[in-house]
This record gives sequence, structure tokens and C-alpha cells, in this order.
Amino acid sequence: MSEIHLHGYFGMNNLGDDLMLNALLANISRNKKVICWMSKITSQHELIFWKRTFPTIIFKRYPRSFLLFPFLITWKKIEKSIWVGGNCFYTHEKNTNLKWLLKLVKCYHKLKTPFIFLGVGIGNCDLFGKKIIREILSISHKLYFRDNSYLKFLDECEHKVFKCGDLASLFPLKNIKADNEKKGYIISGHKFFSKNKDAINAIQKAIDQLDDDCYVIDFHQGWSGDHSFNQKLSNVKYIQNQNLEEIINLMKSVKGLISFRLHSILLSDLLNLPNIAINYDPKIAAYFSRMGRSSDTLISVGEHFNPNQVLEKWTFDERKIESEKFDSMIAIKEIFHSKK
Repeated sequence: MSEIHLHGYFGMNNLGDDLMLNALLANISRNKKVICWMSKITSQHELIFWKRTFPTIIFKRYPRSFLLFPFLITWKKIEKSIWVGGNCFYTHEKNTNLKWLLKLVKCYHKLKTPFIFLGVGIGNCDLFGKKIIREILSISHKLYFRDNSYLKFLDECEHKVFKCGDLASLFPLKNIKADNEKKGYIISGHKFFSKNKDAINAIQKAIDQLDDDCYVIDFHQGWSGDHSFNQKLSNVKYIQNQNLEEIINLMKSVKGLISFRLHSILLSDLLNLPNIAINYDPKIAAYFSRMGRSSDTLISVGEHFNPNQVLEKWTFDERKIESEKFDSMIAIKEIFHSKK
């Protein structure tokens, strides 16, 4: 039986990436042999969790040295290789992320295995980063973007690009029970702003205006995660090391959320939870535009605001999420039920 390989920022304790992976695996066919490659730092405990949750999927860690990876896939009968979700095209630490991604795509290109990007976005990148992205796009088979961020690279991918929305919109919520009495608020910062005093002060002033307990969570719990920002907040209950299910249950019990993280905002909308987004990256504004969300609940980094007044302005159009889900499912069916 031929294999389908999945890649992404998996096993790095980023709950947004876990959300997308969980949503995808819950919606793909079980008649394919699927190999999901996890980060080399994925703990044994986390591997066991994924294997128990999705017993028909094979989970493997990348080797300690990526030089060994080509030897692990050579001679395999691989139908497709798919990168799942995330703003994977962006400049970070001298483009080490893009250089690694190019190596990965080249491994499959040499085997003549189609490489597909599913539900991804393009962030800010420097000139060298753009050069690497163009090379990646040139040897990729198909590209499903969650928004129109690809427009800046349209010359490199015009004939193989599609829009599919955000995979996280497909996360199943049927077994999540809501508390009848809502108490408290969730706050979620971002590690990139841990040294930005204006960003921290604005969130702290918002917390001080709320009339109930504030629970602070790290949506990115990995090495150098969001705790570097969140631990600087006071008069809060700092909750560490929660898995996706625990955080969703917490979100179902509170009155509202204030967050930098895109997928905590999307998840709040899915859960019908009033929320305020901090517009730290173009992908946040892109989500608001796609969902028809009012800019009243979109706050600039460092901007002071009254959270009680802003949360009252939250509105949510369920039809937009249903459209996002539909587009994502169409993409999944095209990829997992087709040999092209």
C-alpha cells in the first residue's frame, strides 16, 4: 500500500498546530496508510497521546539529524507528501525555518513525490526569505492557502494555487459540554512581545478593568513559549501545561477571551465565546476580513482599551465559519481521495 506523509509544526507544544492536526485527522479517510512526522523534540508522552487518539495513523519523529531523513523515505512507495497548516512561509532567525522547509520539499521532489501545502499562509519575509519561498513554490505540486496571502507570490504559483480556509474550523466540538454559569476571562499573550512594554501594559490595564478572575494560558507552550510574555502579567491565575481538551473546557466555562493567537480567536468563535483579538500579524486581520468580523474587536498592539465595552461589540456570523468548513473539506477530499 502506498503511503501519504504529513508534515507540520507538530509535537512542539503549539496548541494552534495541534488544533489543525486534530481537525485534519478527524476528517480524512481511514483507507490510506498515513505517516505523520512529528518534531524530533516530541515527548514520548505526547506521542502516546496522538497514537491513542488516532490509532490508525502512524506517528514518527524526525531523526535527530535531518541528514538521515532522506534515507528513511527512500525506496518507500509514497503517493503524496502534505504540509499541514501554519504560517510556514515567513522569515525567522536568518530563515533557518525556510531553509529546512526547502530541504524537506527537495527530499520528496527527488523521489518525484508530489508535495502539497494545505491550509497555509505567508507571513512577513526578507529578500533572502522571498528567494527561498519562490524556490519552494516552484517545486511544489499544489498549494492550498487559507487566505489570499499568496498574491505576493502569484507569479510562482498561479496555476497550482487554491484557497481552502483554515483547517482548524473543522475541529469537532460535539463532545464538549458548556458550563451553565460563566465565570472569569482567558488571557493569552505572545512570546514575540515579551520585551514590548507597551504591549504588556495594554493587556495589564485591560485585566485590571475586568470584574472577575483572569486565567492566563500559554497557547504556545514549547521552548521559549508564550510564558515569557504571560508571566509578566499580575492579578491573574497562571495556568500552565494544559492540553487542547483542557483548554477547550476552560474556554467553555468563561465569559470571554483576549488573545494574540489566531487559533484561540477562531476556536472562540467556534465555541460562541466573545473575544478580542490583538492584531500583531497580518493573518489576524485576514481572518477578520474572511469571517466578516467587525474591526471593533480588533485591537492594535499596545493600544489601550476597555475590555468590557469591546466584548459587548463582539458579533459572529456562523455562515462564514460554515463556508470556511466547506472550503476546507473540499480541499481535503481533493487531496485524500484523489491520486493526482
